Amino acid sequence: MLELDLALFSLSGRAVGSPIVNRTRLLMAIVMVGLLHTVLYGQPLPLRAEAHRWGYLAISGLIGFILGDALLFQAFVMIGARLSMLIMALVPVFSAFLGLAVLGETLTSLEVAGIALAVGGVMWVVTERSAGQTTFKPEKGPRYYLLGVLFGLGGAIGQATGLVFSKLGLEGDFSPLSGNMIRLITATVVIWVFTLVQGQARNTFVTLGKNRAAVQHIAIGAIAGPFIGVTLSLLAIQHATWALLPR
Repeated sequence: MLELDLALFSLSGRAVGSPIVNRTRLLMAIVMVGLLHTVLYGQPLPLRAEAHRWGYLAISGLIGFILGDALLFQAFVMIGARLSMLIMALVPVFSAFLGLAVLGETLTSLEVAGIALAVGGVMWVVTERSAGQTTFKPEKGPRYYLLGVLFGLGGAIGQATGLVFSKLGLEGDFSPLSGNMIRLITATVVIWVFTLVQGQARNTFVTLGKNRAAVQHIAIGAIAGPFIGVTLSLLAIQHATWALLPR
């Protein structure tokens, strides 16, 4: 689901720009999640959630939906989608180590072996620069490639950190859908406040009005990613150990 979201994001981003896509998909997703939340729980927002849940999940939304995704999308531009998504496979690895440090969770020997295998595989591909196997651009120089890899790693660390705060906010039997709503409302409000301050709100809607295909791609991506994909990921966070978590 999340991979489909990113593929559609890349496609529509080339048409209208990544900032417009990001702020629009969050706006669409919050409407979808809010409607379902109203049907299931009788209110669009989990107003009865404890303050500490709002705090943890709000931080998770800011780190995941804004910071982590921004770094990932920049990596898409610099080193391509294939290598960027490969680096994002390290999210469970970073999550596992953060779980050890923050939550005191433990790893089995099999999980440690899996982490070593994942890290080794990613390192092998990242250091492989033959023209037929990577999107490395010789004319840009090795520093450009390295910077793209660092953006990808930053995105992976951002997503992993977001998972830690999500797990803290979802402790117990708190609804993953409610957790996603808190993450979305926080990220959406912040990103649209910046949009208004920068005077980009009108330009956003004018640009979207001229690119109907991009709007369709963004809508499908919002369903696959922030709506369904993220909600299912939060469900996994509640019931899986860190080393087994998906992105």
